[in-house]
Amino acid sequence: ESQINHVLSDLQPAAIKTGMLYDTATVRLVGEKIRASGLPAVVDPVMVATVGKELFKNEYQANIILKESLDVRYKPFVAALKKYLLPYATLATPNINEACQLVGWKLRNVDDVKLACETIANTGCKFVLVKGGHLEAENGKAIDVLYDSKKKKFYEYETPRIRARFHGAGCAYASLIAGYVALGNGVPSAVGKAKARLSEMMAGRYSLGALEMLNVLPQERFRLPSSDIQLQMCAAGKNATERKIIYELESAVAEIERILPPEYVAEVGINFGYAKPIPKWREDVCALEGRIIKVGSRVAHIGCMKFGASKHVANIILAAAAADPQMRSAMNFRYCTETVEKCKKIFTVGSFDRANEPDGVSSMEWGTAHAIKELGKVPDIVWDAGGIGKEPMIRILGKNPADVVLKLKRLLAPRVEKWL
Repeated sequence: ESQINHVLSDLQPAAIKTGMLYDTATVRLVGEKIRASGLPAVVDPVMVATVGKELFKNEYQANIILKESLDVRYKPFVAALKKYLLPYATLATPNINEACQLVGWKLRNVDDVKLACETIANTGCKFVLVKGGHLEAENGKAIDVLYDSKKKKFYEYETPRIRARFHGAGCAYASLIAGYVALGNGVPSAVGKAKARLSEMMAGRYSLGALEMLNVLPQERFRLPSSDIQLQMCAAGKNATERKIIYELESAVAEIERILPPEYVAEVGINFGYAKPIPKWREDVCALEGRIIKVGSRVAHIGCMKFGASKHVANIILAAAAADPQMRSAMNFRYCTETVEKCKKIFTVGSFDRANEPDGVSSMEWGTAHAIKELGKVPDIVWDAGGIGKEPMIRILGKNPADVVLKLKRLLAPRVEKWL
């Protein structure tokens, strides 16, 4: 309960999604919290794992059934879902097997599914989506049925069936729907967008043992439309300035994923930062919590954009902004002598030698400030040849993330056209 309270008060979510809840006490508590929050809730009534094992506690004790006044026709956990959780759900998302548990009969065709939707909606939830991945349709497609209990209207969502044994597809589907609902989409629209996104993730699957895993890497065809990205990022910033910084940085990272050959990724990965105007502290610099890394023949980022997430890139930006307040963005990438020589032909280039670094200072802040002092201005490029236990590195500095990406494209040209 304390965990739920902390999440609701600290993160102030725009929607709630539930998954495996295990026992009747947990179901009752979560239902109470959803009711009290007033937030839209996507309830995924997880009951059976991919391998067929039930994922809830068997509670057949008579005292539980009597104490909770549960419907004796159903297993206690199932009865608790129907009594305590589904009445407060904006959308319930059972798969075929879970829908069978909730209604008490087998579902063999789309007509059975529609009747099940209506029956489950009688618990009080506004929408019911029965995921049809386990139902064999006549046309060989996967058909999901959504029921709007207020309008008494059905929606059908068809996609080509992908015959593979996926792990976590149902959970990912419900989570995607909740995300789109949080972004302001109505339930029918959110389901349609989530279905399309899930199909793309399935198409890009990879194997892990006997299971097929969904591909969630941010490749071009998997990206949300820019308007959705902007809305998604708005939830992460405290004010308009932070939201704008996050969005610009996210857009620039997406462009890097599109154009950067993987051999430019440093051993420690790539980080990319963008500071507020007149930054004074690391907390004023937004950067990746993780890194941009190699993934096969492409690059992809891990982690979210967050203020205070970076140390090294933040210190570079702080030193640059102290000399020129317009220079508020930077990224690092792999050192190569040929790349440095090419940079010298295109950009203003500065460098520093770690052997001359004073004790008790930040390497990046001192090194960047040293390069600026030697040149008399903030350069486009700052590099160093490394040291004992320190990887050599090249950094691009710019006024904003778009400026940094533009300089990177100049460095990669004409190779960038070939890469695209």
